[in-house]
This record gives sequence, C-alpha cells and structure tokens, in this order.
Amino acid sequence: MKSISYVIAIGIFSILVGCQDTSTTKPSYMLLPETESHILREAEELGRLLYEKDKCAAKATDLLFEKVANPNDMGICGWIVCKNDNGYVVIFVSLQEDRIVTLCQVFFENSKYPELIQNKRSLTDEETAMFRARQHAFGIIEQACSEKYNTVVLPCSDGEGCLVYAIATTTDPQSIVVGGHYRGTISKDGNKVLSHRRFTKSCLILPTKPPDMPAGAELAAYTVSHLLDDVPTEIHVYLSLLHKKPFYVVTRDGRYWCIKDNVIKLLKSS
Repeated sequence: MKSISYVIAIGIFSILVGCQDTSTTKPSYMLLPETESHILREAEELGRLLYEKDKCAAKATDLLFEKVANPNDMGICGWIVCKNDNGYVVIFVSLQEDRIVTLCQVFFENSKYPELIQNKRSLTDEETAMFRARQHAFGIIEQACSEKYNTVVLPCSDGEGCLVYAIATTTDPQSIVVGGHYRGTISKDGNKVLSHRRFTKSCLILPTKPPDMPAGAELAAYTVSHLLDDVPTEIHVYLSLLHKKPFYVVTRDGRYWCIKDNVIKLLKSS
C-alpha cells in the first residue's frame, strides 16, 4: 500500500493531501539564463557550506560537553568553523587579556570520528578576522524570531571579506524555523559590516507534524512563498539539507521551484 504524501504549504498555497508515491514523481525542469544559473549554483554552494559548518559546530559542542569537565567555566565566548585540507576544524574561542585564543579544537577529518584536542594558542590572522566577523552576527538581526541563534562564517565568493550568518534555531524537534535568518558581508579584517540582509519579511515556523495531518500520512515536502527575491536562496538549500525534505518555493515573480539534494530547479515559470 502506498503511503499518503503530505505537503505543508504556506502563502498562496493550500495544504495538499494526495495519494501519490513521491518517489516515482518526475517533475519537468526548465532551463534558465546563464546569469541566473550562476546565482543558483552559488546559492547551492553556500547552502551546502552552511549546513556542513553548522552540523560540525553542533557535533563539536556535544563532544566538548562529553569530554571536558565544566566547559562552561573555560571562558569560551564563541566558535568558528574553518576548512582544512582534510575536512573541518571547529575552534572554540576565548578572550584572555589582550589576546584572542583557542583553548580546544575539534577536528572532522574525512570519515574519522571527530577528535577533540585541548591546546591553548593564539588565533591566526585569518581565524581572528573570522571570529571578529562572527561577533557581528547578532548585530545584524533586525527582528529576532527565536531565543537562540547559531552563527556561521563563510568566505566571500570574490575572496574579499567574509559572510556571516545568524541562523534562527529551535530546540523543538517538531518545528522548523523558516523565518528570522540574516546574512552580513563583513570587511576582510572582520571589523566592519559592509552590508546585511534578511531572508524573510516575518517570522515563519512550520510544524513537522501538523495537527490536521491524516493518520498514516507521511510528510513529503514543504512549500513556502518567498517575497524578497526572484530565486530561492542559500537558506532554502540549508533548510532542505537540515530537515532532509524537499522544499518547494514560490518566488515573488510567481515562479515555482524545487530544492532537493542540494540542487535548485525551476518547475514552473510565471
């Protein structure tokens, strides 16, 4: 027996419940101009990096509390996640006198189990700039949609400065925070916010188990309207990867998009 697919729709869409097997559905994708394709490929890459770095930070924090006695007494005031030749390293940062130092690091290398190493050292110039950029994340939030925000720092695509993200999160496993995320472009030294943007006009939270979902139904995907851009953004890619469900996005120009497996495709033109 085929399971019931259930898609949560927001904005101009109604909630759709249908008896279809989504694994056999093959949507017809549409071609895009090269300039727009480039924007989407960049959004896919940024969304993937956001997800990977955010996931590493969460795992590193769990490992820190598992392996270190009283980590709250270490004076840690934040973290950054850096890419190295073999994977990622999460650097927990402390401010001591006039120095920015790390007290411990967690290495994620290839498929190995993450390794926590405690060693006090000063941050490199690049790491210092990333941490300074990270400290600007909370200042770019214009309307907080959650009591808890995670931060992610990425290099700018042009090699100058970096991008800092303030990601609204929740501890409720039955909620998805779609609204309230922000991005800032920070100067190369990490000291100045050059620009910033929000990704939604309002706070939006989706339930993973809607109260009116029929018994035996399986959540297939989420559909949201996006009023700030003509194409989906890296946040949609990040959310799709984080919650392991396709996201269908209706942009402000009326086009209908699918985000699945880190790929953005146009399903229907306006």
